[in-house]
Amino acid sequence: EDFEARGGWYLVTLCSVALALNAPLLPGVVSLGMFHIWLVFKGLTTYDYLTGKTSKKRMERSKQSNDIQRNDIIRPTQDHLADDTDELGSIVGRKSDPGSA
Repeated sequence: EDFEARGGWYLVTLCSVALALNAPLLPGVVSLGMFHIWLVFKGLTTYDYLTGKTSKKRMERSKQSNDIQRNDIIRPTQDHLADDTDELGSIVGRKSDPGSA
């Protein structure tokens, strides 16, 4: 009696109807969420995926990143050059010395 007096059946009925109406939408919501998680892992935005174009902000970031990488490849520091020369000299020295075998 207390359950009915508090409107319990009304609440159960309302929640049941809401669940019945929304349940068919659940697979779509889950797949949309998974699609956006996949986009994040691929490093894409929804705009990038739908249009096939790259947004201006993303293109600028990519260009800056490429410039930084290219500068590291083209102009290595003197420390890197010295390390490479030392390694090469020690390798060549070991291989060319017949008495060390």
